Amino acid sequence: MVHIALIEDDKNMQAIIKNCMEREIRESEKVEIDVFGEAENFQKSLMEGKEYHIVFSDVELGSM
Repeated sequence: MVHIALIEDDKNMQAIIKNCMEREIRESEKVEIDVFGEAENFQKSLMEGKEYHIVFSDVELGSM
């Protein structure tokens, strides 16, 4: 299973990016995509022990 984190504060962009990733990933691949609206929530997930293979992050997050 490939675990992907998407950190994006714009709800519309979250949906667009997630849909693009899901469309491009082969159906045979087992993928879990977690979407975070704030970097702090992503950090909390990491602190709780969640691990990600790939992280996509908005470089201009409003909270950063």
